[in-house]
Amino acid sequence: MRQPGTAPAYRLPPPRQRHRGREIGALLVTVLIAVAVAGGAYVASNGINHFFPGGLPFVAQPTPVPTLPALTALQRIQQLNPQSTLQVNSSLSNEVDLETFEGADGGVSFTVTTTTQVLSLYMRGYPNQPLYRWVDRDVVNQTTTVYEIHPDALWVITMNQQTCVPQWTVWSITPATLLARGATTGNYTTGTAHHDEAGVPTGFSVSCP
Repeated sequence: MRQPGTAPAYRLPPPRQRHRGREIGALLVTVLIAVAVAGGAYVASNGINHFFPGGLPFVAQPTPVPTLPALTALQRIQQLNPQSTLQVNSSLSNEVDLETFEGADGGVSFTVTTTTQVLSLYMRGYPNQPLYRWVDRDVVNQTTTVYEIHPDALWVITMNQQTCVPQWTVWSITPATLLARGATTGNYTTGTAHHDEAGVPTGFSVSCP
């Protein structure tokens, strides 16, 4: 019998109560982990959508490629081919087109890998466009190559100023995949299905001297 004024002795709860306490604790930990995972997925998804609001429908990537200030993107593009001339055309209110000129001063053409990097940097610098168009003019060979990034494919259109007949290939690659490959020195052709098209592409303007 306890003496007056003394604290009661501490006793462990019965085994059944201890077991039930462990179950409740484990359940709470499981719920917290599930909430954390769901919250992380939500933040990642909304973060990717925040990078490209109102632009092309980019699909979610495990590691989203961050955007760049437009000037930084253009500087990096220039570094890929220092002897080329680089400029942008903003004649359309909702679109900035990329334009390059090479060949006249001994500059070399873009390789497939550098082309992919240019397209990736271009998208990162101007993330809110409905369409991305890069026009590359080779003065020596008198050819113009147009790269158009569509929601489900990359169109590569080549025009020779002598024949004035466009030749174009459709590469089945999404903007997000193209973006990621350019950021990791990949290229748009590896493992990508493609097919050649005939005639003049929709919306393409043929202008020859």
